[in-house]
Amino acid sequence: MTAGRAYKADADTARQSTQGFWCGFATDAISAAATGTVRVAGILTGFTLTAGAPQYISATAGAITATAPTNWRIVGIALDTTNLLINNRGANTAVTAYGVRGWLTHASACNKVTYATDVFSTVGSGMYSTQQSGIISEGISKAYQSMGASSVKFTFSSETQAACTTANLSSTRVQCYQLPANNAIGYWPSGGSSAVTDKITYSSDSTAAQTSANVSVARNGSMNVNNFDTKGYMVAGTGAGVGVITDKLTYSNDTTAACTTANASLARWFGVGMGNGTTKGYVGGGDSSAGYAPTVTMDKITFSTDTTAAATSINLLKTRFYFGGVSEGTKGYFCGGYTANNWTTTTQADIVTFSTDTIAAGASAMTAACEWGTGFSDVAF
Repeated sequence: MTAGRAYKADADTARQSTQGFWCGFATDAISAAATGTVRVAGILTGFTLTAGAPQYISATAGAITATAPTNWRIVGIALDTTNLLINNRGANTAVTAYGVRGWLTHASACNKVTYATDVFSTVGSGMYSTQQSGIISEGISKAYQSMGASSVKFTFSSETQAACTTANLSSTRVQCYQLPANNAIGYWPSGGSSAVTDKITYSSDSTAAQTSANVSVARNGSMNVNNFDTKGYMVAGTGAGVGVITDKLTYSNDTTAACTTANASLARWFGVGMGNGTTKGYVGGGDSSAGYAPTVTMDKITFSTDTTAAATSINLLKTRFYFGGVSEGTKGYFCGGYTANNWTTTTQADIVTFSTDTIAAGASAMTAACEWGTGFSDVAF
């Protein structure tokens, strides 16, 4: 092999499949010894697939297959019959996670969780949050935090933040929670008494009002869930108190509309939403009364039918509100927060395994309680 060149992956040899440092998909034909573009993240279309099936490097050089060969390596997951979500994180192992680490912030500290070990540590220079802030992750290298109208950018590799005025919101808003769409764009829906939705373009670090995506009812404290690259849900939370109303935002045309089939099973705000990005999402906890009544209630959203239902088998293990959460694609962490209306805090993390819809207390506690916190991850789920 010639140094500096990429080769067609071939499951007939370990060198060209499991031992490759990275793999990706050529978006156009590339001649021998020429340069070209290879996609290593995101979604590609035009395949013939079985929805939900993992895709492996094939014994036919440059092709993929749904049947694992001897030298197998997963390179993607079929979102449906034509769209492939690229997974370029593992070598000769099953998909155990899409993400590596997540961050959970509150007013004076930032916790980092390492997904492989479920262990929390403190990030001294991390991004801090207030009641007025939310954080949106691009899922690859950076995240953005809004504070009123101002924004800062957090760089994953250095775990540092800096002001980013080009990403400032179009208007001042409080408790404006995030809705990432994919690795290219995301949305800041509503916040406080405003119904305005802003759209952020990651490549240019720029934010602008997107009026077609304005929510059907002004809200703060909503629990937002992302069906990667397709649609997102803003569940419950209102500007006047608790609510059940869910809005659905369709990414392809930047439009938002009420989606009554996905309304929450319990009126609340300031819970946490997350999901696996492909088939289902979860909204858990929150305050079920304007007079502070934290809940353990967990709802599950089925993306294919836009329906929400209570999932009592995975109710949180502690009542909690004003807390944070992160997802690495196969499991989600519901972390910290207040457990009672006397502002008692917790450092416990409840971990939901998405494939089995089961919940368990994390083996490691947070180093800080993450009250009034929010979370972001190196995946946009």
